[in-house]
Amino acid sequence: MSKVAGKRLVYFPNIPFILYRGLNLPPNFAAFRVPLNVNKFDVRDYLLHVYNLKVLSVKTNIYQGNLYRNEYGRVRREQATKRAIVEMEEPFIYPELPEDLRQWQAGDALPDGTSAQTLSRYPKILEKADMKGVNEELDKLKNANFSTSQQKISRLLKNMH
Repeated sequence: MSKVAGKRLVYFPNIPFILYRGLNLPPNFAAFRVPLNVNKFDVRDYLLHVYNLKVLSVKTNIYQGNLYRNEYGRVRREQATKRAIVEMEEPFIYPELPEDLRQWQAGDALPDGTSAQTLSRYPKILEKADMKGVNEELDKLKNANFSTSQQKISRLLKNMH
């Protein structure tokens, strides 16, 4: 996806490229998981325009998903995935994994100063509801509605006599 900003064409990518490790590749190679509709030219252009990375070659492989049985007993297949292995001019070295992960655990401060606990999507779900208070409120509403309906019936009966 591209947009024009002034007289210059600005490139905003909307294609997810996932860099992953685990393959024993030389330092000038990198592996990406890419969408199935992306071809080798798209991979090369993406890396050149977004990261200014010069690519020498691209190899792509499509891996079929595993077979499984769904809840109805029918055989289904997981979605296929595509991997692109890219050869670059300059070597890429993965950063070292941190040995101490305590600073990123829940409740502790993250590197930007925010708390991991505040990043939870549903922080109030774990709170227990005050059932006694809820039942008292329901009883009050029930009694109020019952008394008003009794008053209406008595008025109707008086009007009939």
